[in-house]
Amino acid sequence: TAFENSVRPGGGCLKGTPKTILLIMMLLYVLLLAKIIAFRHYSLDEIWLNILDFRLSNIPKGWEQANLVPFRTGIDYLFFTNVPLSFKTEQILSNLIAFAPLGAFGPILWDRLEKAGNMLLLVLSLSFAFELMQWAFRLGVFDVDHIMLNLAGCMAGFLPIKVLGMAGGRLMAGQKAKI
Repeated sequence: TAFENSVRPGGGCLKGTPKTILLIMMLLYVLLLAKIIAFRHYSLDEIWLNILDFRLSNIPKGWEQANLVPFRTGIDYLFFTNVPLSFKTEQILSNLIAFAPLGAFGPILWDRLEKAGNMLLLVLSLSFAFELMQWAFRLGVFDVDHIMLNLAGCMAGFLPIKVLGMAGGRLMAGQKAKI
């Protein structure tokens, strides 16, 4: 039915013009996401200059500042740095909130993203690419904690859509929703 397809992720209800519009919006979202996540503290001019100044000889530099240990930056940031709580909150929430739309709309656009594993793999790849871009273009540091926050944000968008899809499908089939 139309209701079941509208609440079930990847239900195939988006075809033609609505799907094209949503795809264009997703493309714009990913570009905005790159600016928010990877290049947050830089103007477009600064980003462009760093990209133009990119040299392979710079690649070995910067790993001494990278965080490859899960939770190290997060714990240090939350408990041991002397920055205002509002700034800490903004930094953490921006990584969480930024990936929620991808988690919500990804399964609606592409059936393959209905599975949590596929969604996590996509966000892991995208987050890893953003962290590498920050490091390679000297616009930030590589931090595994950012990747973990991005994955959590994606799941914050994905899980409600998944639950609504399962509950909607059961209701349409005359069964009680088990949530």
